This record gives sequence, C-alpha cells and structure tokens, in this order.
Amino acid sequence: MAKSTLSLWLRDVPLTEDQQRALDLRSPEAATRRATAIRASAAQRRERVQAEACAQISNLSESELFVAGVVAYWAEGAKNKPWRTGTRVSFLNSDPAMIQLFLRWLRLLGVDDERLQYRVCIHESADVEASESFWARVVGVQESGLDRTTLKRHNPLTVRKNVNEDLSRVPVRFRPSQHGAEPANRWMVPGHRGSRQ
Repeated sequence: MAKSTLSLWLRDVPLTEDQQRALDLRSPEAATRRATAIRASAAQRRERVQAEACAQISNLSESELFVAGVVAYWAEGAKNKPWRTGTRVSFLNSDPAMIQLFLRWLRLLGVDDERLQYRVCIHESADVEASESFWARVVGVQESGLDRTTLKRHNPLTVRKNVNEDLSRVPVRFRPSQHGAEPANRWMVPGHRGSRQ
C-alpha cells in the first residue's frame, strides 16, 4: 500500500510520546542520508557530463582554440579601464585546465614562453610551498621561474566558505612586444563587438 494512502488514513491517529520522540530523532538522520545520496548522485552526473564533453572536444582546431582563448580572456582576463589603460595582458584563474588553455592560446598567437610571467596568489594560511610546486608543474617552469608569491591576508570575520581550502590561483602575464598595444587590441575587438550586439 502506498505511503501517501496510509498517511491520509492515519494522520488523525495520535502518537504516543515515545513514538513522537523516535520520529523526531530519526528525521534529521534521514534528511542527512537523503542529502548525502542526492549530492553523490549529482556529482556522478556532473562527472559523466564533463567526461562526455571532454570526449567531444578533445582536439581543438586552431580557429576553435582562437575563439576559446578570446572567450576565456574576456571572462577572466584583465581589461583596460578608463582609469587604467595599458598593453599588459593578464589572465588569472584557479583552474589548471583554464591556465593551460590560455597558454596554448598564447602560443597559437606566437607569444614566446620567455615573455610570460607567473605569480601564485594564495591565502597566507595555506601551504605556499605546495602551491608553488603545483603551479610550476602546471605552467611548465621551475619554481625559480615563478615571480614572488602574493599572500592574501586571512580575514577571520569573512562569510566565505572556502577560506580553509588550499585555494590558490596563478595569473599569467606578459607585455606585447615593441608593436605596443596592437596584439592585445586585436584580441579584445571580437569580444567587444559581440557584447554590443
């Protein structure tokens, strides 16, 4: 018989104190088990969808890589502001795959590795040495090839939930060569025009 039917038939039957106490004790545990099962199922779905997406785009053509790089730069890169203009190209992200995509994009555009600068940005309470080692491997340089690490001061009053994680990011920066702003301006035009349509 369905629980909904039983609920309709028995909802007016009074419970003893022991029965009510047993229900009250069981309810939070059941809710926790349900929430855990739902999170696990959602994580499995995400992993499956991500694996399927990776299989679809395993090899990007040069034009696809160019578009992906422009989109990534417009989402995560530093843009010129009225109060701060310049030719420095800067991209900051905590996802190693995004950093590697950006580096592939720069190489596609002919940017030499020697012109790139890397700096780890991390909370002062995190493992700085491990982060430097990790990001050096991601970008393919020796740890000595990283600029001085930027430490973010710990704020004990913050409402953020990721302060205890070893969350680090690495900005990739370079200045276009003697040609000035021309390369950076060329990358910014497609996104700029697209955003106004």
